Amino acid sequence: MRRLIAAMVMLTTARAVSTAWWRSIGAPKYICAPMVDQSELAFRELSRRYGAGLCYTPMLHAGLAAGDSGIQYLERQFTTRRGDWPLAAQFAGHDASVVCRAAERTLHLAGDNVDNVVALDLNLGCPQQIARRGRYGAWLWERDADAAVGVIRALRTQFATDERVVTAKVRILPPGDENAVRETADRCLRLADAGASLICVHGRTREQNKQLSGAANWASIKAVREALAARDVVTIANGGIGDLGDVVAAAEAT
Repeated sequence: MRRLIAAMVMLTTARAVSTAWWRSIGAPKYICAPMVDQSELAFRELSRRYGAGLCYTPMLHAGLAAGDSGIQYLERQFTTRRGDWPLAAQFAGHDASVVCRAAERTLHLAGDNVDNVVALDLNLGCPQQIARRGRYGAWLWERDADAAVGVIRALRTQFATDERVVTAKVRILPPGDENAVRETADRCLRLADAGASLICVHGRTREQNKQLSGAANWASIKAVREALAARDVVTIANGGIGDLGDVVAAAEAT
């Protein structure tokens, strides 16, 4: 079971800048990565039992959550209860008003446990074709960084407090070479300037997916972390974690 949990893990880079908010949630070293239709409450509770210090909800489709049947959609996709803390709610979308409406409904649905949600996260890493059609995930990150920045800014303006911040999860831009890593870092700085307090970096490109996934480039994560350090932004390393040994290796590399 520990190996299963480790396969889903992300970890904080050892030299990430710790904000007051990050310290307030315990500055977790091990984070359970968000997974579509997998990161439900029961799995999060199991992950916490095995050492995860921060968990994510499954990716919530903002368009569905904000739509006419949004409450019913969220009731199927999102539950939380006492002990499910700290929790990041992750959204996929490109329209700032729609994502904010989805976030508002999610926080309302949390009810008395709303304080479990310590972060509102924007998915800028999903590589699937459905994300291309829906203009979210890695496709949005590559093709319309302005829209991504706008969503982060709107979430920050409407929802951020000392206890709840805005975050993002990104991939390295293709083709993944030195210039692409530099451009990824520059875009992450734009997210930080718009209000992102934490950025998780998956060390693969959108094209590295499924059978073409290949190894994660941890050096690229380190380069982005170094760029973000001056902005007081926490960086999380993601990708290439198959067991606990990989956790140690990724921490040393990033």
